[in-house]
Amino acid sequence: MNEEEFRILLDKYQQNACTEEETLRLLAHIDEMAAVGEEYIFSSDGEKDRVKKSIKERIDTQVSAQAKGFIWKRWYSYAAAACIMLFAAGIYFLQGNPKTIVISSAAGKIVKHQLPDGSIVWLNSASEISYKTNFAGKRSLQLLKGEVFFDVKKDAAHPFVIASNEINTTVKGTSFSVKLIEQSGDVKVSVVTGRVAVSKAADTLAVLLPHQRLKYNHGNGLALKDSILYAEANGWINGEVLMQNASLAEISQWLENDFGLTVINKIQHTDAEYYVQVNRNINATDAVRILNLLGRKKNIHFTLTDKTVLIQ
Repeated sequence: MNEEEFRILLDKYQQNACTEEETLRLLAHIDEMAAVGEEYIFSSDGEKDRVKKSIKERIDTQVSAQAKGFIWKRWYSYAAAACIMLFAAGIYFLQGNPKTIVISSAAGKIVKHQLPDGSIVWLNSASEISYKTNFAGKRSLQLLKGEVFFDVKKDAAHPFVIASNEINTTVKGTSFSVKLIEQSGDVKVSVVTGRVAVSKAADTLAVLLPHQRLKYNHGNGLALKDSILYAEANGWINGEVLMQNASLAEISQWLENDFGLTVINKIQHTDAEYYVQVNRNINATDAVRILNLLGRKKNIHFTLTDKTVLIQ
């Protein structure tokens, strides 16, 4: 019996609509759950007693005396196991314990994933997100690392929220990307369609429209809104890498994630920004050669040795 069928049968109990066969199936499943430690959690002793009373009433009216004795023997074993797991944590009966699902992509790979609400997410190289199994009712997920592009299914009643570091991005139906730069903690949000609200705690940093981007600097807490090309948000899905006004930390992350390189940055503080537009299939040697051309004005040099890049 799957979770959806289990919930339906419990609802039928409360409506006195279960058949004898459904009663037997339901309690057998409850017993199996108890045996493997997967009981649903009652929010209080009163809730547990109410459900037990409801089940007993249905058994008294629909199940034969022979079956009833068999069922209640098994039911008591379940009740004992359930009491062990009982705790007052404010979790409602039937809601269960939402589990965390983690989706990730390997270095150099792009992963396309459909979320439970029908929204689509693409994970760029070496990226990772997580969300709960109850996502369809509460559309919230975390960007743990890397870059993702979302095509969000419209649902005005359930806003779609992405948490990345200390920044929350909220939409109701649109397409956009969120990028977390691990070295610096900075966050970039770039919009292709719709409206996107970006906030930090209770403060709204910006409401973005198509062709707009917000760059949040984790170091000083400042947010800058500017204009971008769509490829900044999703060009990498179609084989193009476009980074506009990219920091050295963002460039380093690109070298690590897309080429599997180890980057040693000897330059701790710099205001250098890079505009990089290349084919995704470019090799590491050519990528470093281009970066050296771009970094000449700032006297920044990239040296590639085996699988290590030294920036100095």
